[in-house]
Amino acid sequence: MPLTPDTALASVPKVSRRILPALKRLGITSIKDLLFYFPSRYEDFSLRKNIADLILGEAATVEATVRRVTQGRTARRHMHILEALVEDESGRITATWFNQPFLARNIKEGAAVRLSGKVGQGPKGMYLQNPAYERAAANETHTGGLIPVYPETEGMTS
Repeated sequence: MPLTPDTALASVPKVSRRILPALKRLGITSIKDLLFYFPSRYEDFSLRKNIADLILGEAATVEATVRRVTQGRTARRHMHILEALVEDESGRITATWFNQPFLARNIKEGAAVRLSGKVGQGPKGMYLQNPAYERAAANETHTGGLIPVYPETEGMTS
C-alpha cells in the first residue's frame, strides 16, 4: 500500500502500536499531522561559556571534566538523583539529573564532557538542571546549536 500524507499512522509499518495513543493525544493521527507537528520552542545551546561566566536562569553549554559522580534518592518523592561535579579552567559547577539512572553508566570521573542546560540555584549553589550530555570528543548533536523542544504528553517525551 502506498503511503500518502493522509495515511493513518496506525497503518504505517514500523510505527509502534504502543505510542499511537500518545500521538493521538497530541492530535497526530496521520503522516501529514506528523510532518506538521512543530516544536513549541528551541533551546539555543550554540554559545559555549566558561563555568565562571554562567548566569542564573540562562541556558548555556559548558565543556568540562567530570571530577565526581554521586547517586542517591530524594527524601520526599524517592526520585533517583545523579549529580556530577564538573570543572573547567574557570571554575566548578554541579550538573543534576532526576530519574535518569542510566546516565551513571556513561558519565565517569575524568571524562571530558559537554553539558547544555539551564542554570539553576539550589541550597549548594548554582547547578545545571537536567542538562543534555555528550562526550566532548563527539559531534555536537545535542549540545551545539538550536535544539527543538516539543510539548510532552504521557507516554512520550520530547
